[in-house]
Amino acid sequence: MGVEALGKQAFLHLLTTQLQFQDPLKPMESTEFVAQLAQFRTLESGIETNKKLDTLVERTVMMNRLNAAELLGRNVEVAGGAVSHQANQPEQILYRLNADAEEVVVHITDGSGSVVRTLTMKGFQNKGPHQVEWDGKDSQGIAVPPDQYRFVGASIDGTGKIIPLEMTTKGEVTGVSYMDGKVLASINGSDVSIDEILSVVR
Repeated sequence: MGVEALGKQAFLHLLTTQLQFQDPLKPMESTEFVAQLAQFRTLESGIETNKKLDTLVERTVMMNRLNAAELLGRNVEVAGGAVSHQANQPEQILYRLNADAEEVVVHITDGSGSVVRTLTMKGFQNKGPHQVEWDGKDSQGIAVPPDQYRFVGASIDGTGKIIPLEMTTKGEVTGVSYMDGKVLASINGSDVSIDEILSVVR
């Protein structure tokens, strides 16, 4: 059993007991005694370090909560494409190209994962952020019902190479919650970690 498992008080008790009952004719070797003292010092330092780390974690969580509370009512951009769609409401689909593209394809899926619409944008688009509007209708031109919809897509460059799109979403932070040590912000009807917030927008 290592000193870490024993704990500071137990290890100190064992060490002092060992000194009390050692054979006077065969005292503990100085090197052995120094080694045990070094172990004790290492244990003590480790305990203090753990206490400081715990305090640091608590303060970090508190700061994250305060920062999240300041986001209430603000419009933000978050990683991933998801939106809680309302009937007859157009949605802005945001994406970022990592390279120039000759064609961009975006699939819109419903809560069950089924593709309800595919948007194809032909023509040159330069590297960087872009957006396209979805009118809230399926491939048959029928308005889709309220649901949680996701956007996934890819671009095709001049050589025919397919590159996945980086999708983002803009929305207002309407609530803040805490779960399993994570700070979550409610955006467009979905709870996302504040670590996924890319920027605060107007």
